[in-house]
Amino acid sequence: MKKIIVLLSICATIDLLSSIAFSRPLQLQLNFQTQTRCSLESKNQYYRDFVANSEANSDQAKALEAAKNYLACPGEAEDLANLNFAVARMLSKDNSHEEAIRYFIKAASYDSKIRTLPETYFSLGEAYEKGSYARLAAVYRARFEGKDETDASLLALANINQIVDCIIDAYARAVVLAGDEWRQLKPRAPSLDVQRQGADGVFSQPECMEAITFWYRARHNNSEAGLKEMFENILSRPQLPEPTPITSLPPGKESRQYVPHLSSLTSAYFDDMGGAILYASRETAFLILLSTQGD
Repeated sequence: MKKIIVLLSICATIDLLSSIAFSRPLQLQLNFQTQTRCSLESKNQYYRDFVANSEANSDQAKALEAAKNYLACPGEAEDLANLNFAVARMLSKDNSHEEAIRYFIKAASYDSKIRTLPETYFSLGEAYEKGSYARLAAVYRARFEGKDETDASLLALANINQIVDCIIDAYARAVVLAGDEWRQLKPRAPSLDVQRQGADGVFSQPECMEAITFWYRARHNNSEAGLKEMFENILSRPQLPEPTPITSLPPGKESRQYVPHLSSLTSAYFDDMGGAILYASRETAFLILLSTQGD
């Protein structure tokens, strides 16, 4: 019996040593491949490929592949932030707004100049509007608009509202980073033309103030209460991450759903009577009740 136990112990030891012996060369090979893939020469080539294929939209797929190869490697914060931002802008111009969001957020996560530029957060807010918001709002209108409130419609609204919160967060950062002039700016009657102009990626502090006022009032029962305080504190708060879809209703509920239709409206102004917002388009005008908290 002792001989059998000793024999089994020897076999187990041999198996262990064998697994270590075989795993070490494999790990060394993987490390070598990573080092080769992320060598200075390789990274320089990725960058050259990115620039060459992104100019004049010559081959965006190759440009993105090169950029992703570069971003998979360690690097300087400034370089990684700039490249993430460049990729995000490229995706936005190609109307891949939802994919662009994560690159804008990643660009802003590095301790770099990109983090301090209002254009970074203005572009992020636009990507949310043109991407996640537009998609969710379209689904909401198709399934629930004009119908009785249900748990499913409230769940859809909850997912929309967390995207709107991200839009507000991004635009607030853009406004404050653009300088203290925001303290003298008076919120104007919001115009949805601002959102459509955003596709050009041109930042303007007054227009961004107009956009955030629109979204903030939409989320706060047609009120600007707390907006100034949010501006004062926004840079001391962590940036909101890209939301995870909500799959069950949170406590409480929201009624009188309000989902702006960005594509067809050309102007909007607030009617203080009854907490309603009146939209005027080229062909028609109609009244929609704002979101309010219900029991």
